[in-house]
Amino acid sequence: MQTITAQELKERLSDGDFDEILIDVREPFEFKSRHIAAAKNIPLDKIMDATDRLKMIKTVYVHCQSGGRSAGACQSLSDVGINVVNIEGGINAWESAGFEVVRVGKNVIPIIRQVMITAGVLILTGSILGTWMNPWWYALSAFVGTGLLFAGVTGICSMTYILRYMPWNRA
Repeated sequence: MQTITAQELKERLSDGDFDEILIDVREPFEFKSRHIAAAKNIPLDKIMDATDRLKMIKTVYVHCQSGGRSAGACQSLSDVGINVVNIEGGINAWESAGFEVVRVGKNVIPIIRQVMITAGVLILTGSILGTWMNPWWYALSAFVGTGLLFAGVTGICSMTYILRYMPWNRA
């Protein structure tokens, strides 16, 4: 899989060629909170639906938050014959390099950090209540831990799907 840095992407996007596209594979609510101006949002779970359109483009640059999701998308797109390049470090690297991002709406903590905070609070609550109130509260910690294990193994995080509908995550 081909990769480039944020600096190289900036140079390629400003070279005047129109035979390339920048795809952001993050969820729409992540894209709305901040994105690269030239990027088009095609969420990871919809990327394979766009292959016919993407095959007509000479080079497809793909990014996400930090490079993990986009690496998976690049592999899938490459497997169907699309010339695809992953952006190392994603939008985090772009912003760290000092390049401008478009911000829409209020500044919200990234969803993965919201998941970590919520899981931590629930596990801590279950542990404290299990120690001081009733041992059955340990089940709360076990339930959240099992959910995190499932998310790590499958890449599907139920807590993310719940948190995305919270009022502060709606644009």
